[in-house]
Amino acid sequence: MLQMKKILICLSLFFLLLALAACNGGGQGAETTAPDTEPEVTEAPGPAYTAETTLFESFSDLKKNVALFKDQLPCERSTKGYYAANDGGEATYSLTASKPSGISIKVADGVFAKLKATESVLPEQMGAYSDGEHDDALAINRTIALAKEEGLTLKLTDGDYKTAQTIQL
Repeated sequence: MLQMKKILICLSLFFLLLALAACNGGGQGAETTAPDTEPEVTEAPGPAYTAETTLFESFSDLKKNVALFKDQLPCERSTKGYYAANDGGEATYSLTASKPSGISIKVADGVFAKLKATESVLPEQMGAYSDGEHDDALAINRTIALAKEEGLTLKLTDGDYKTAQTIQL
């Protein structure tokens, strides 16, 4: 009798699983509600940059579009942010075809950017996220070195800086 109850329980579970699989489209011949193709996702178009553009939404955009003005080097270009507009990384950079002395950022092959700061410098201008998730150590170390080299004041935002490496003071 006990053996018969076990068999009935097992069969009940089997049929329950089979029914669930059919409801979820796992059974043979089951219709699916998913489309055959992925829906088309279109990104909002970004700004259209030209060789005459001097203000970019971000340093990332400047890097992507360096070919537009590479023949104008040396030159200056400004950004509204480092990774995105208004992220705290707003700055103006001197761009050159050869690596300048001191602290600079490689933009592309044969293009280097040196931050033009007048009184103070922020880690966000050198690539810090200050979001508590990304490692900001390289950007902070660059900023400290630049501040020391140029006699600038180092300023920190209210952001959450994460460092997985040693900060060189």
